[in-house]
Amino acid sequence: MIIMLSNYYNHPINDNCKWIKLVSWCGYLYWLWRSSMPRMPETIEKTVFYIYRCEKEAIEGSEFGATGFFFQEKSKALPNKAHTYAIANAHVIFKEGMENPIIRINSKDDKFDIISTYQNDWIRHPEGDDVALCPIQMDMGK
Repeated sequence: MIIMLSNYYNHPINDNCKWIKLVSWCGYLYWLWRSSMPRMPETIEKTVFYIYRCEKEAIEGSEFGATGFFFQEKSKALPNKAHTYAIANAHVIFKEGMENPIIRINSKDDKFDIISTYQNDWIRHPEGDDVALCPIQMDMGK
């Protein structure tokens, strides 16, 4: 007997879903209907950076690393100014061996820039959430 689950369960079917083939613990094949990661809006893409333990790993684009993003907030005191922050997971920034977190910013033309920071440049979330930020201002005009 086959029960039409669509009559009982309204699963969102859209262009971002597909069948994923998996193997059970005992070796049996099974498939799950999974939503794939939707494309990130380009405005958000432009804010993402990578974090590495050292400049050498950043230059090489090493597999070890983490991601973060830039966030900008308008100044309340100076309406024509904004404050920019690099934001990442605190467990990455304050991990042993990450004394000098290196930020790598990639560009669409396959170039990149590197920003060196120190752990003490980063501020932990005051309530203990796994978030850290680094106040940063960048002169993009060179």
